[in-house]
Amino acid sequence: MSAIYENSSTQTDEGVPETVNTETTHTLCENTDCERYPDDEDFDKDNEEEYEENGEWKKCALCDGYFPDNGFNDLLFISEEPNKKEAQCDLCGKDGDIVQMKGTGEYLCGNGCDASDDEEEEEEEEEEEEEHSCNEGKRKCKTCAIKLNTDDIIELSIQVNGHNLKLCLCDNCFQDKADVLRKEGWNVDDFREEESDAYMEEVKNLQKKYDIKTDKDGVIILPMGSADVNSEESDGN
Repeated sequence: MSAIYENSSTQTDEGVPETVNTETTHTLCENTDCERYPDDEDFDKDNEEEYEENGEWKKCALCDGYFPDNGFNDLLFISEEPNKKEAQCDLCGKDGDIVQMKGTGEYLCGNGCDASDDEEEEEEEEEEEEEHSCNEGKRKCKTCAIKLNTDDIIELSIQVNGHNLKLCLCDNCFQDKADVLRKEGWNVDDFREEESDAYMEEVKNLQKKYDIKTDKDGVIILPMGSADVNSEESDGN
């Protein structure tokens, strides 16, 4: 963290601006660097609390500054100079080569959590519990630690400083964290598209099964005479 100082100003009784020697200290992140104020024409120093983030600049949760939300500057490399700080990954609990998310304060593995190590831990647990056959082909959600079949796990990814980070989540945790993860740069929308494609495929199968026809706008086309039949049934009742 670096420190910057600002002189405060006031006015004399005659209304003349006067600089006072009182200094306010502000801390800013280094590696990657935060700026004291965002490079945004809508930002007003005198009304900083009223500033509305527009998606390009974000208020840092770790210091007094702001960072450009571009998928790189939202990371603080805590283990490198000048920070030299140690922490554990909030997802897998490992230490060493850890980065911190400036938007949330969350600690993550800089190179992504090692899936092979997780598999070794799972194998050891299975041997102790003597449940080898029950846990074959299962993976663990990094948030709630529930074990699911590999096909049911959502594996997100993000490029950070040339490294490809991975994050495995169950569907419930994915839905809960989707908005936050999207802001941090994870490929959330890739899986939203897959969900949409799967839904449309299911709709098409139902249409084919029950011979349901639609027009170009997706509106269901009723067979000729169906409206008359329904009205006659209604009249009979």
